[in-house]
Amino acid sequence: MSPPTAKAMNHLEMSLLPLNSDTIAAISTPPGRGGIGIVRLSGPDAFRIAREIFKPKNRASSAKPFKLRYGHIVDDGNILDEALVSLMPAPKTYTTQNMAEINCHGGNACVRRVLELAIRRGARLALPGEFTKLAFLCGRIDLSQAEAVMSVIGAENDFALKSAADQLSGTLGNKIRSVKEEILSVQAAIEVAIDYPEEFDFAARSLKPKLIGVSGAIDKMIQSGVFSNMLAEGINMVIIGKPNVGKSSLLNAMLGRDRAIVAEQSGTTRDIVSDRLPLGDLLINIMDTAGIRETCDAIESMGVERGLLAAGDAHLIIWVIDGSSQMDDEDERVMEFVKKVIVDNGKLAICAVNKKDLPTVVNTRHLRSRLGMPCVRVSALANEGVDELKEEITRLFSVDNRDDDTLVTNMRHIDVLTRAKQALQSALQAIDNGLPDDFVSLDLGEAYHCLGEITGDTAGDDLIYRIFSTFCVGK
Repeated sequence: MSPPTAKAMNHLEMSLLPLNSDTIAAISTPPGRGGIGIVRLSGPDAFRIAREIFKPKNRASSAKPFKLRYGHIVDDGNILDEALVSLMPAPKTYTTQNMAEINCHGGNACVRRVLELAIRRGARLALPGEFTKLAFLCGRIDLSQAEAVMSVIGAENDFALKSAADQLSGTLGNKIRSVKEEILSVQAAIEVAIDYPEEFDFAARSLKPKLIGVSGAIDKMIQSGVFSNMLAEGINMVIIGKPNVGKSSLLNAMLGRDRAIVAEQSGTTRDIVSDRLPLGDLLINIMDTAGIRETCDAIESMGVERGLLAAGDAHLIIWVIDGSSQMDDEDERVMEFVKKVIVDNGKLAICAVNKKDLPTVVNTRHLRSRLGMPCVRVSALANEGVDELKEEITRLFSVDNRDDDTLVTNMRHIDVLTRAKQALQSALQAIDNGLPDDFVSLDLGEAYHCLGEITGDTAGDDLIYRIFSTFCVGK
């Protein structure tokens, strides 16, 4: 009986099939015109299908594994295209199965025709992410590494790419497995004491320091996840200050182009003006806001309120003041807001002392000690000090300033780690409350199970389906 087609199956049904039951095929390059298009095959009939549709130029030479061979794609004796084909025998392949990759010209019609030839000769159209799913099911990679594949593809900056590449190499999976072993060793000791109380006379309380250490390791990964996700998605930076201190001019100077309207009239900016600023390995979501002041203008008042809300949610606040004039009550009100956000929410902030091209009357050293934040003198109009401001931003968010040996980049992983930490906290609370050791063991089992959802050891079919359904076909 022939296997069902891809249209008739979903990932849950696919997981019930033998891993080597059929051969899958898909186009692995993006749609559209290109110099090269790749059709990938994996499964027991991959070599046979490739040999039936590909005729090498030099038929006398033997096909060497993992080597490209030049020839033509043929359909019933008719040459369809020139191609380079490589045959990769199991198990040292992406899926651990026999694989063939056909490199042809990248036109849509050409690549689609090659795929159709492979399917006519017995291959099945692959489901989204099925090649990577085979690699996971066959044990070549864990679930965190499988997810890292799409993170590499979707990386928008160097940090995101490096973090995804580290996860793909297995750093996160190894760290999770190490933490799981710690939890398992504690749980095993408790279970032995429960089963043989006359031989092992100790309580879970004696293992509390070890559980605190494990909880701390998980919390460190959670915090690194918040940090790394911010860097991968972009740092939200809001420029605030009273009217006419040069906020919009600073935005334009940092972007290197006129993005915001600049005028001598107060209240020109009435809504948030945003753009994206690549800054080395960082991606900055930069936002200019309305000047903060009390106003009777309803529209300007709405702009001020939006600016304050954006600043409260931002990762970084750039507070701009006019360095050529003494600070007034409006500056003081903005400063108090910035200080409150820093203290209450742990935000980062930089004071940009603008109008460096004019005589400076603001004592930046005194201001720096008073605020506890960096102060950088700039001239947005003359484009002076802007590079120094950018360097300060880069320093604040430098990965080198952190001691994290494992950076978590996936929001699902952060959620799972949070649930695992909550389970450990429940175990510690049970110890403090003097509950029986059975309760502690149950909480430890929950934490262990949660962490297994990251590596895939305890991931159910529905979770695996959700993850791989987000993949592109051909990967």
